[in-house]
Amino acid sequence: MAMAVAIKTIVRRVMASAINSAINLDANETNVWLIKLFAAALLDVDYFSKDYSVMSQICIAVVVSMLVALANLHAANAPNSDAKAGVKDSHFNAKQVFDYKQPIIFQDDFRSGLGKWKLAIDAVEDRALLDKQAGEKRVSVVKAPDSEEGRMALRCVVPRALGNFRSEIALPHEKGFHERWYGARIYVPEDWIFSPDDGGDIVLQWHGILGDERKTRGFPPLSIAIKNDQWAIHRAFGPTDDIKRDAKFLEEPVQKGKWAAWVVHVRWSSGTNGLVQIWKDGKQVWEVNGPNTYLSEPVVPYFKTGLYHPEWKKGNEEKFKQAETAVTERVIYTAEVKIGDERAKYEDVAPALAKSQN
Repeated sequence: MAMAVAIKTIVRRVMASAINSAINLDANETNVWLIKLFAAALLDVDYFSKDYSVMSQICIAVVVSMLVALANLHAANAPNSDAKAGVKDSHFNAKQVFDYKQPIIFQDDFRSGLGKWKLAIDAVEDRALLDKQAGEKRVSVVKAPDSEEGRMALRCVVPRALGNFRSEIALPHEKGFHERWYGARIYVPEDWIFSPDDGGDIVLQWHGILGDERKTRGFPPLSIAIKNDQWAIHRAFGPTDDIKRDAKFLEEPVQKGKWAAWVVHVRWSSGTNGLVQIWKDGKQVWEVNGPNTYLSEPVVPYFKTGLYHPEWKKGNEEKFKQAETAVTERVIYTAEVKIGDERAKYEDVAPALAKSQN
């Protein structure tokens, strides 16, 4: 009798631990339901039958199996410290990446690699499917050019070829509409070739989640790109079947061989209370009120940086061949990424080059 009570107590504790851990790890509802069903079945076992000794052994074996399954669930969601391409993405969710206890919920100086970033090279978004050596050539962490000793930067490369269109890293999206501050530095190399006939290169973007609601081509709700010798800021928002777009081209030309410091403040919303404010090198270059993302499921778009050149996608063969350009590859550098929530201020996320707010 005492043994039966003890076994039931153990099962209840394991059940509670498994359910709480599964929920905290954002396991899907099916997994949580199966854990509950499994434990409930154990609690209904007739421990007082003549086969008590056999049933107790079965219960112990099942409890051990549940503990092993729970350990595997933790392992599957544990941070991946290996920053090299070729390692399977750990598919982090927002709770695992962002620290909501602090006004600065995320920051990365790239000294620890790319552990919590998702990697995307051309059409492949899973490190396990990437060629390791090719991946390391396209996305890597290097000494930051034209910077103090010890500073590191993300280096992204896209060779010009049809089907080569991106080398990017990304963070997860967040559920609901929230206010966010973003800071980052972008370095355009001295040998960058301005090419008016070969499309633009997106270096910072905030990508929406359209899913089955996609009706036409999807555009990021917000992006910052280099188009010929200009910085271009693009927005996309509204109903997914009638996407609205606008843009801002900065008058000051892109400066090669120098870092550009960006600060972006967004009150994400598909309604009239939305707000976008953008500063470059400490000077505000754009402010716009109103909708700034899609009229669909409320989410904070996921942040991406690197290189994205849509004109080099497959399907653009004719345009790709007709472009008159000397470009053989694109290279860009990103450093000092910071993200703050509604408690943050401009100074909290501004890169060192842009601490003064105009």
